[in-house]
Amino acid sequence: MAETKGCERREFFRLAGLSALGAGVAAGCGGGQRSTEDYLAGGGISFDRETDLLIIGAGGAGLWAAYAATEAGVSTVVVDKAPTYGGDTILSCGVLPVHGTKAQEAQGVEDKGADYWWDKSPIYSTGDRVPKLREISFTHSAKCVDIWTEKLGVEWMPFEKGYSYYFHLPAPGMGNVNRLLAPLFEHVESAGAEFLFDTRALGFILDPDDRVVGIRVRDEVAGKVSDIRARKILLATGDFIANQEKVAKYLPQWSLLPTTTHNSMGEGLDMALAVGASLENMDLPSNLTSDNAAVVVWGYWDPVIHVTPTGDRFVNENHGHDVAGELHKTGHLHWYCIFDDQLVNSRRGHSVEVLKKLGRVHRAHTLGELAALTHIPADKLEATVESYNAMCEAGEDPEFGRELYLEPLSPPYYAAYAVPVRYKTNGGLRIDDFCRLIDASGQPIANLFAAGSCSGTVSPNVAPVVASGLYAGEQIVEELTSERG
Repeated sequence: MAETKGCERREFFRLAGLSALGAGVAAGCGGGQRSTEDYLAGGGISFDRETDLLIIGAGGAGLWAAYAATEAGVSTVVVDKAPTYGGDTILSCGVLPVHGTKAQEAQGVEDKGADYWWDKSPIYSTGDRVPKLREISFTHSAKCVDIWTEKLGVEWMPFEKGYSYYFHLPAPGMGNVNRLLAPLFEHVESAGAEFLFDTRALGFILDPDDRVVGIRVRDEVAGKVSDIRARKILLATGDFIANQEKVAKYLPQWSLLPTTTHNSMGEGLDMALAVGASLENMDLPSNLTSDNAAVVVWGYWDPVIHVTPTGDRFVNENHGHDVAGELHKTGHLHWYCIFDDQLVNSRRGHSVEVLKKLGRVHRAHTLGELAALTHIPADKLEATVESYNAMCEAGEDPEFGRELYLEPLSPPYYAAYAVPVRYKTNGGLRIDDFCRLIDASGQPIANLFAAGSCSGTVSPNVAPVVASGLYAGEQIVEELTSERG
């Protein structure tokens, strides 16, 4: 259909889900401002650009969807309100629990832990409503790692025994997730994807049959509003963890906790609801984490203990995903991770150095000195470490059931300060086997897809997030190919 500029096209299109921030630009060709809750007459819509696929969000899921699309020759535009790529994925410590990769094979690793993570781990799924996507989260996370390894040149740290040899950590060590995202972004951009940063999605553009055919966006630097026509649109906008109103409504137990991000406001959820999408798992909490994510996962590999400000151990340190949540249950507002040179001299030493530069690590030759620096009661800290060392010598932890790295601590001692924070939510948009948004009746919404943590079906952990992005991109390519015949 040929484009016609200006107000004469008023009858063909309308806007839905217009954000409050875009309310002032909704009016066109003499119309006044309209309510953001209503469907809005699309006066003066003339598309500034067209694309096969438009992706909202340039985090891990959005970048991998763009990868799948550009590899298939599909024209792709990615918009993001932030000034650069990364989304909330960039806040991760960069550890990917993935099985059966070529990187493992190259290092001679025969991973026997896959069954455990497939059957029992919360990492790959928020539930079994869509078992196909649970499987995809598992298999496609390995596919992403293989592409990173063979095509994008990512190098991984040598694998170490933990639960199993499944932890994939980009060199040179923990806290370098941009070692994954930078080559992915560069590859996708060089393959032809157009990135529009500092660009906020305001609302969907609907045709006369109420099918989504584009979005209205605003350049947050120039203030310019434009309309983009797209055959398919993927929401990869993240969750709602930074939206205080939504957290108070769905997760009130977390409402007083801080968060590490201000980007995840749930705008994608609101936009999708305006065109009939449905939500799920909104009151299902994800795990809390530390304000520095590396602290909670040190216990996967190294002898550390986590203690409250009163010096009490409170968690199985092998279960990194439990640490911040268990501290929250105690009512304390911070904790300390106690360790020694075994961690400092390990492959996690890089993340320790980062915290040192931030002034978050204390060092002392005695536990008494460490207690004075951290304001932990000295007698309690000494008793806790003594008890832990005795457990190590006995080879069992009757208190919390720790099994791995039961190795005694010795001077000099270190204490890393940590605060529990809201990191991810599990709730979000309902999607089907093909990552299509579905309405309250279970029917797919034409042309609309979702991936990553804006979906209530995909676990918000990094591995399944990137896996869902790659898979969603593949499904969109297939649908476009089918429509073209």
